Amino acid sequence: MTASGINFNWGQDDAIAALNQDGGQSLSYRIAQKNDKWYLFVTTDRPEVPFISSRRNGAIGVDLNPGVVGWAYCDAEGNLVDRGQFKVNLQDQTSAQTEAILGDLVKHIVQRAETWGCPIVVETLDFSKKKATMKEQGTRYSRMLSNFAYSKFDQMLLSRCDRFGVQLMHRNPAYSSTIGMVKFMSMYGLSSDTAAALAIARRGLGLKERIPSRNALGGQVDTSKHVWSHWNALRKGLPFRRHDLFTSRVANSEPVVKLSVDPSPEL
Repeated sequence: MTASGINFNWGQDDAIAALNQDGGQSLSYRIAQKNDKWYLFVTTDRPEVPFISSRRNGAIGVDLNPGVVGWAYCDAEGNLVDRGQFKVNLQDQTSAQTEAILGDLVKHIVQRAETWGCPIVVETLDFSKKKATMKEQGTRYSRMLSNFAYSKFDQMLLSRCDRFGVQLMHRNPAYSSTIGMVKFMSMYGLSSDTAAALAIARRGLGLKERIPSRNALGGQVDTSKHVWSHWNALRKGLPFRRHDLFTSRVANSEPVVKLSVDPSPEL
């Protein structure tokens, strides 16, 4: 029996490249039946793609939250160049729909990194800590971002970065939200998620974040302690409402990309 005209939603280019490689490259095939349908699975080694990204070109930081994903691009000195939001709705979505939404999101982010030739910086994966930071938003809000979605986003982003030669860096997100709110919301007129994304991007570049003089606590700063201890002390005295740190310049000024549940043919 011969089959022709077979196309894969994912990995089609890798399969074709393996077939056309000089000397040939092995492909493994597996056929399985599920719910009266037959599925063909093909496995092959993906060729290594050299990095096209450099920290000399800056970095893109990404802050994943229920309902919205903020991103910010800064140059090598940490100055904001561009930013935006992706509106996502993951509540009550099936696994397939969630993957489609996240796949579209990942595609947009990696395309920007390709354009600017820079790495992407995300927080180190720890859903338990992420969920703890969302408690102030309420139980319903927290349910909009599941452990499955959080892990799948990280996996899909890593996979696409590998495919397109974009470096992906994970950094400890400690106090990134506080740093973003205190230092960058007012400075650039950012929302809290894009401000946190900028803090993550700068951390990926190895930049240090000192507390602004206008927010410095009384007395001299104890330089023997890690700077995060200073941010921890400052965070305890922040206004409960984040809007208290907003400026009138925000006013829905964020460029927004709405993501559909339709799977992207390029993923």
